[in-house]
Amino acid sequence: MRKQSAKPAPTRTTCTSTPGFFCPTRCANGWHPRRIPRRAQYVYSQRFQQSQAAAKFGRIRALMKEYDGMFAQVAKDRQSSDAAVKTNSDCMDLVMKMGIRPGSESDTKAAKKAYGETTLLGQHVKIEGSESVFLRVFLRFWAIRQPLRFRVTSIPPYSPHGRPQLENELPDVHFGSPEAQPVDWRNAPDDDPDDEELEETPPFVVAVLGYDPKDID
Repeated sequence: MRKQSAKPAPTRTTCTSTPGFFCPTRCANGWHPRRIPRRAQYVYSQRFQQSQAAAKFGRIRALMKEYDGMFAQVAKDRQSSDAAVKTNSDCMDLVMKMGIRPGSESDTKAAKKAYGETTLLGQHVKIEGSESVFLRVFLRFWAIRQPLRFRVTSIPPYSPHGRPQLENELPDVHFGSPEAQPVDWRNAPDDDPDDEELEETPPFVVAVLGYDPKDID
């Protein structure tokens, strides 16, 4: 028989003892339920889950109190003559307004670095005036190999629906120059002559628009 070695389960889980009949539990096959990566999976008590949720929303409320000061500092940094400071502040401005979750080359310790689906870099962002935002986009799930241009009309600090308020339900998307005609990006062609150049650009999916890819036909 193969010798098993594992760390003891944390005391905050209900796996360490038999729960009462009134406790919500989950059943799993085998003595040691495991997830796909073969790590032990513990069933946390409802009280512990509620305490973790309270701590999480406490951090969110503390961050929201600092939002005005952070936004003022970002607006100041966007006027900086330092290229690095300006690039970072431009990205941060878009993140704070649209709720993008930025990724990083250093997210993992893998030998081959890969960008996440919501990675935002300074080379992706070009702000024209106070309303137009230009993003250099590469979508891995759809046959789009062109930059996307859309207009954002009103971006509150917090959107109750978790998405920015756009001019239309689907934004006006222009391929190539600003004078190009709006195109439905869901039916975009897959014959871009600059495909090889855009392949070198880190992927950045349509989550920037506030849409969940699985909700789109």
